[in-house]
Amino acid sequence: AEQGDDLSAHLDRVLARHGAMLDLEWDIRSVSLIAPSGDVLVAWPELDAGVPPELAQQLRLAPEETTAMLLCRPDCLQYLAVPKLWKGEYAGALVLTRSLADSLLAFHALTGADVAVLTDIDPNQPPAHTHRALNALASAVPAITHPDLTAPLLARAGALGLPASEGDEAVVIPFDGEWYQIFRLDRLAPGVHALVVNLVTPQQEAIRDATRNSALIGILGLFLSETLLLVVLRTPVSRIRRLVSALPLLAENRFDELRERLPVRTSGTASTDEIDVMVNTVGRLTDRMATLQADREEAESRLVWLADHDPLTHLFNRRRFSEEFARVLDLASRYDHTGALLFLSLIHISEPTRQVLVSRMPSSA
Repeated sequence: AEQGDDLSAHLDRVLARHGAMLDLEWDIRSVSLIAPSGDVLVAWPELDAGVPPELAQQLRLAPEETTAMLLCRPDCLQYLAVPKLWKGEYAGALVLTRSLADSLLAFHALTGADVAVLTDIDPNQPPAHTHRALNALASAVPAITHPDLTAPLLARAGALGLPASEGDEAVVIPFDGEWYQIFRLDRLAPGVHALVVNLVTPQQEAIRDATRNSALIGILGLFLSETLLLVVLRTPVSRIRRLVSALPLLAENRFDELRERLPVRTSGTASTDEIDVMVNTVGRLTDRMATLQADREEAESRLVWLADHDPLTHLFNRRRFSEEFARVLDLASRYDHTGALLFLSLIHISEPTRQVLVSRMPSSA
């Protein structure tokens, strides 16, 4: 600094010499020196209108504190106010202004994500009250990266429903052949919020491919398991089918044919399974029913024979004799035959009675 210079003159010479470099190197759009009284002592560039009222009020409340502020009216600008000492005394605050658009572009260059900044109509409103403004979002935002793509994307997303607060789940939507994820950041500054847009097409395609591969693997695994199960159960199922087809023969009393059609175990293992138990049970039941059937038929034959014969003499009984005698008489009458009838009556005499009768019979008899 030259002898006798004050801070304003010194800052004017520095800005005249290096102001352009501040813009090129640091994206500093304006520099102002605010006196303790609130007057603007230095303004670079000359068209700069000074500081906004919010920042001026903060400087009056805390003049010797560093203050950072983000305001969007309508452009989004970042303000940094640093207290300056000159010759050992507080000489005012140096205010540097930077456009938020430069920060957004730097953010996009680092992360690849696009950002749209939106503001509340009333800075005191909670973030949820700005949800209606999100649905009307197209180009009415203070700052946005790649507006040709981001603005139509956000307009499409607004019709589907955007996150109303930072805690809401991110929205994933398709747009122009790509997939985008949108999430919200609240309270970048009082009344200032941001929507971050990420291109997630590779991730979505990876998820889709993983889902498709998982489905294909599942289907293939199911097919292989079913095939293996079919191979393993082929013999048991065949035996069960043979057993089921043979069981109706039991109701038809075709026991010999049923025995021939029972499935025979071909496995060389000594252990038995449930099918073997069922086959053995059916076999035993068949033998039992065959025995019962034979006994029943024999009993029926015996009853038929007893209906016509005398069990003592094994000759026809009275009923059968009457039927046969009537038939013979009918034939003799029809064909004029003659015949003779020999009638023998057999009685059972006890031993005492027989001896009495013998003793009374004449000796000549």
